[in-house]
Amino acid sequence: MKSLSVGAFLVNLCAFSGLCVLALAIKNQVDNGERLERQLAVAHSWQGATRLAWSELTASWPLLGAGQEESEITQYRRLERAAQAAAARVSVLSAAFGGAAVLWLGIATLLGGRKNTGIALAVLAVAGCCFVLGAGAPMLSLTISTEVPWLGEVVLSRESKSLWSTSTGLLQSGNAVLGVVVVLFCLIVPVTKMLILVLAAAPCGSVIRARCLALVSAVGKWSFVDVFVVAVLVAILTLDKQAGSAAVPGVGLYFFLSYCLLTSAVPWCFPRAREAD
Repeated sequence: MKSLSVGAFLVNLCAFSGLCVLALAIKNQVDNGERLERQLAVAHSWQGATRLAWSELTASWPLLGAGQEESEITQYRRLERAAQAAAARVSVLSAAFGGAAVLWLGIATLLGGRKNTGIALAVLAVAGCCFVLGAGAPMLSLTISTEVPWLGEVVLSRESKSLWSTSTGLLQSGNAVLGVVVVLFCLIVPVTKMLILVLAAAPCGSVIRARCLALVSAVGKWSFVDVFVVAVLVAILTLDKQAGSAAVPGVGLYFFLSYCLLTSAVPWCFPRAREAD
């Protein structure tokens, strides 16, 4: 097994730092977008929709004095544009994250070949960033609305769910069994698997590496249980669909699926036992 040179280590360190900066920027923009979407949902609630409809009516009727109403409509339009801009920035940053990850993996492969600790650690680092974003960012946004004459669309409720918020919510609401299943297979098992793979990629000798890979192979039998749990959660959250309800996949779902694919590919970075060392 080839080990990392000083130059390759510095390249990986710089690439990992850049990827972390992009991940933080994505999380910041996702949080900002969620805040703006919640404000838009409030603006489309019964009270907000009534006030906005009255503002639009009085804005077209100068005798009622439309100065304040026009200002309120302008604020709403500005909020709507800000939410769209935040969503666009998340898409651009996510594309930049994916491009930077592909470039890093390509450089790591060129520096040490396909089967080396450099490419294994690079894949694990990208998978770790994807896992953090997948667990913390919303995986699904649920909006329930209805059409009301004169008011238009009125939002009755809006809620975004991430793996972390779903697991804590289940535990706090008394659904301990389902909460423990989500925490175990979607949070604890993925972290444990990544730590074992990091140990296997470290310069620890062929015996320890073989044991780590054997343990990963044993855990791999449950490797897609986390995907199954996420799929079940998405299905449960979208089952109670009412008229006017909408379920939109969030960026966290795509990052979590990326983590699953990347960690499944890590064992291919290691040589077979007869090729090791």
